[in-house]
Amino acid sequence: MMITLARSPEAQAAAAAEWMAFNDDYLIERIASTGRLEVIFACVDDAVTRLQSLVSGERSPDSRVLWTTEVQGHHLTVVITGDADAVVEAGRLLR
Repeated sequence: MMITLARSPEAQAAAAAEWMAFNDDYLIERIASTGRLEVIFACVDDAVTRLQSLVSGERSPDSRVLWTTEVQGHHLTVVITGDADAVVEAGRLLR
């Protein structure tokens, strides 16, 4: 199931590696429900810039999910909403 713009296998692997590194550095909590995933990260160092870049790479006009980000005090939050299966697929990057 493709939820983002078509990427080469190399580009997909690179994006997944960037997400893994970001998750390792900043991930605090995942809150999942049907059609919605909220992921909370620490808001430190370069996290805001890195997260905005990562989320930008996932957004697509024809996507079945909507990616939003916000800063809440010392936390960065990513919320993915939309088709339940597509949210699950997108959430695989955020583990």
